[in-house]
Amino acid sequence: MIRNQVMRILRRSLRVEELLDWTSFEKKYVALQKEIKGMMPLPEHNAEKELAELKESSEILKGMIANVMDYANKALDENKRVLLEDNGGEMLGMNNEVYTHTTGELPGIARATIAFGIAPSRVDTRIGVVKAYCTRTDQGPVPTLIQEPTSSHFITKGNELCSSERRRCGWLDLNMLKLANMLNGYTSLMLTKLDVLDHMPEISIALGYRAGKQIFEDRIPQASEEAVHLYKIMPGWPKDTSEIKRFKELPKQAKNFVRLIEDTVGVPVSWITVGKMRDQIIRR
Repeated sequence: MIRNQVMRILRRSLRVEELLDWTSFEKKYVALQKEIKGMMPLPEHNAEKELAELKESSEILKGMIANVMDYANKALDENKRVLLEDNGGEMLGMNNEVYTHTTGELPGIARATIAFGIAPSRVDTRIGVVKAYCTRTDQGPVPTLIQEPTSSHFITKGNELCSSERRRCGWLDLNMLKLANMLNGYTSLMLTKLDVLDHMPEISIALGYRAGKQIFEDRIPQASEEAVHLYKIMPGWPKDTSEIKRFKELPKQAKNFVRLIEDTVGVPVSWITVGKMRDQIIRR
């Protein structure tokens, strides 16, 4: 990932469209390999094998490569529905609150519109996808970190593994979610993995921070401010939710958890997942 970002900044990345001219692509690939080796260490890999795989992929992709900007805007001009997706965590953006533990990309609505070449004003529905708890794959901060043995429950039931490494899990941080909403202007939220909270006696949810005598509810304090979280402790629900199909069938405690998110963030939760299958989505 780091190597890819560096090459993009240096304007040395190979673009998918270059696969359409294989002879030219192959020459650029070989030259780029030599250039990169002179700049930074490379992991061991078989360049010839990689080229062969790219050659095979190029034959498959030929009919799928297009100018995305023209394609997407033409579809919108014809009143077609266009779905944009960004899978980067909002707080991982270079300009956001967890710097320096960030990516080199813009996250959220900003990246989606830039990548597709669509004016932000043409995006009329903005859905924020948020887990019922926080997770982190790298060594960056997890302010609401859950300690053992509770964290093992989240990792096991939520399948929180990334390349065989355990994700670190934390309680849901509504201050972060409010900030993400401020940056994106969500029209609705999709709350995922509610079922991971099943059978927990208590559930914590972070509403803000305190640094000395100062309370933060609209931003994330800097590390130098030595802030502590302000939690709301909610009763859990001793019931399996994985088979529930309608919101009204959820336990009272689970509905209160969802409503607290809506009331605090100011955005309706329109979908809730209680499992990994498509028929385990509660639509409201």
